[in-house]
Amino acid sequence: MEQIVRYALKIADKSVLTPLIYDGNYINFLLKYCLNKIIFKLYVIIVDIDLPILAKNKQKFADNGITVVVGDFDFIQTCNDKWLTYNFFIKNKFLIPLPHF
Repeated sequence: MEQIVRYALKIADKSVLTPLIYDGNYINFLLKYCLNKIIFKLYVIIVDIDLPILAKNKQKFADNGITVVVGDFDFIQTCNDKWLTYNFFIKNKFLIPLPHF
């Protein structure tokens, strides 16, 4: 995994090492980085583990003119749980295969 990360950092146009996702400084670091690098339009998340944290904090970015492309926290929680997702599909009448218990 470390080799993949090093390679990705090497070929990226820009890179930065952030605090870990659950570090109390993660959101403030990202926001400050976006503001310092003049990333005012859009921030797209590509790592699933970031979604709940950024969903909870997307207003903080919006207040600074940055749109974080992330769903609402409750919807992300549903998508991260197979049983909640199944119930969501049933409730909203999606055609899905029946589970085999």
